Amino acid sequence: MATYKEIHGVNIQYRDSDATAIEGDVWYNAFAAKLKMYAAAGSWASGNAINTGRAHCGSSKNGTQSAAILFGGYPPVGPVRSRLTEEYDGTNWTEVGDINTGRSNSASFGTAAASIMASGSSRPGVHVAVVESWNGTGWTEIADVNSERREVAGCGTSTAGLAIAGYTSALVEKWNGASWTEVGDVNTARANLGGAGTSTAALAFGGQPSDSTEEWDGSSWTEVAALNTARMGTGNAGPTATAVLLAGGTGGTDKTEVWNGTAWSEDATMGTGRTALKGAGTSVLAVVMSGQPAMTNTEEYSFATAVETIAFD
Repeated sequence: MATYKEIHGVNIQYRDSDATAIEGDVWYNAFAAKLKMYAAAGSWASGNAINTGRAHCGSSKNGTQSAAILFGGYPPVGPVRSRLTEEYDGTNWTEVGDINTGRSNSASFGTAAASIMASGSSRPGVHVAVVESWNGTGWTEIADVNSERREVAGCGTSTAGLAIAGYTSALVEKWNGASWTEVGDVNTARANLGGAGTSTAALAFGGQPSDSTEEWDGSSWTEVAALNTARMGTGNAGPTATAVLLAGGTGGTDKTEVWNGTAWSEDATMGTGRTALKGAGTSVLAVVMSGQPAMTNTEEYSFATAVETIAFD
């Protein structure tokens, strides 16, 4: 069996205090008489609730844990979709300018200061091609998508993004800040999937009915490692295609998975499991909110390195 030194090139450190935080480091703390290491792990903490509970909203997925917006969605009652927009400052949610056309299940992407909401359902069975742009203060209607649909994923910025797949659709449209162009279809048509990354390097994952993950290189989609748990309606965060967080989904699960550019790994579970939620931020600092049915819950995710004592049984 290989020794620690043969694997790492150095002996286990012998110290009077804990070492500098480097994940995977192992040392013997002589003062505490314990073998220790630095291990990284994620955790969830409850945040203040949104003002109006709803599900299947849009969000500024490239926003941050302390600056995000949530818009549209299924309202608590009635068939007409919500026009509400709420802004998060890391502590509280505040209602700001309404979208012009209330809808749910749209493609959404951008930041808290500049977001896009594309297509979606204005009421049961009614799909719209409408696209609106948020400038930090209000919404403005801009160029329609070419093919209206619902349960579509989005990723990118307010000037360069993608609207990916949707109900019974494999279609992908690319936004250049002025117009939409059809580009390469995903390999598996699906609804309520997740999307992350940019208009030239993106990830599409999960959905109905699929555990599939596909990677976009700017010209075509390639199947890569599947999710550990097949699901749809997840809350997602990740401005790049190589570091993505997803949480919740089908059946109101509390499970979280993190993508490292090669594979998905399971991480800390949320405090409240749910589906049809939304997210913003990165794979190490994220916020998720809302959910079905008409939930107000907000949770914040953090990934950090901490000292762990190695136990010998």
